[in-house]
Amino acid sequence: EEVLARYGIRGPKSAFVDSASDVGDAAADIGFPVVAKIVSPQAIHKTEVGGVALNLTSVQEAVTAAQSMADRLLAQEPGAAIDGFLVQQMVDGLEVIAGVRDDPQFGPVLALGIGGVLVEAMRDVGFRLLPVTEQDVRDMIEELRAKAVLGAFRAAPPRDVDALVAAVVGLSDAWPALRDRVTDIEINPIIVGAEGDGVVAVDIRSIDRA
Repeated sequence: EEVLARYGIRGPKSAFVDSASDVGDAAADIGFPVVAKIVSPQAIHKTEVGGVALNLTSVQEAVTAAQSMADRLLAQEPGAAIDGFLVQQMVDGLEVIAGVRDDPQFGPVLALGIGGVLVEAMRDVGFRLLPVTEQDVRDMIEELRAKAVLGAFRAAPPRDVDALVAAVVGLSDAWPALRDRVTDIEINPIIVGAEGDGVVAVDIRSIDRA
């Protein structure tokens, strides 16, 4: 995350705490509403194990949500290791996925598409070999079947496409500094705000190189 931030990819205001009981204080420091996420090797895809709670609006609600996440994970995976909880500022906007992977045949490949929890169902994702230019990213956006949601769509304002393009180019530019340590970086979602509001990388996942 520190490397990506140097290339213009910023996350929301956030804090990490060790226990569910500390989630409320962290949430109050950040300011409501917040999102809470469990941090565990057994919860890489957090939504699949009920490890994400959105739009929490009070200290008690945040603590209760965090404890419920831990209980659900341990019920599914009795031996799960819970490292703690990530508390983040709640950010609204359109969810986009962007990632880079070191493909054994083609080398570094960039993916960009409509993101969130439905990404695997929609499969609306484009690919390019790295490095990419601003024009490459704009071309990828134009190829998306659901590209209309980035414009003025059903009373929603146009999205900050320029900021999205800059963030994706930043991800491409950051890859040489990261590829010795990781084989895969996935940002899902990047929240794209209204035009002029920028983008926020809400969830960044990486796979360490063996």
